[in-house]
Amino acid sequence: MTATTAALVLAWVAIVVLFLGCTGMMRMIRSLQEQLDRQGRTLGTDTSPRARAAARFAPTRAPFTLVLLSSDSCLACIELAPEFGRFAERHRGRVEFAHLVSAPGTVVVPGIESVVDPRAVAVLSPGYTPALVVVGRDGTILDVGPAADLESLQGFIERHTSPEPVKDPT
Repeated sequence: MTATTAALVLAWVAIVVLFLGCTGMMRMIRSLQEQLDRQGRTLGTDTSPRARAAARFAPTRAPFTLVLLSSDSCLACIELAPEFGRFAERHRGRVEFAHLVSAPGTVVVPGIESVVDPRAVAVLSPGYTPALVVVGRDGTILDVGPAADLESLQGFIERHTSPEPVKDPT
């Protein structure tokens, strides 16, 4: 056996070992995903498409996430987008923000990455846009309503934030 033949055989053996290793890792990843879907950030026993779509936006650091739902044919969504971006900047840290849109590039919110998912918009939408969906830490939908202006945005935050505990001045 020449050195070239030996190198070729070793290369093929390495390829086979890598393939088997990747296959095993993919099996473990799929198993982990199934476990998380069953017990993770879905609504406990609620495995409806709506609950699964909402769980995707569950906050990691804040008590809840405000998800703005926008449609590509909605003029009010286009007008609200800059206001929502400024509003998110003022309240960042207290609340997490997300923007869910049905088509790419139609409505852009400054400072917030848009998630393009027409299926999730259809599942979470109350039938009108712009709409706000409030998603709790465990992925539950806490509230859904119209996002008409800054007052309605502020109303969502006031309804879902607990008042700060009053410190005793003495």
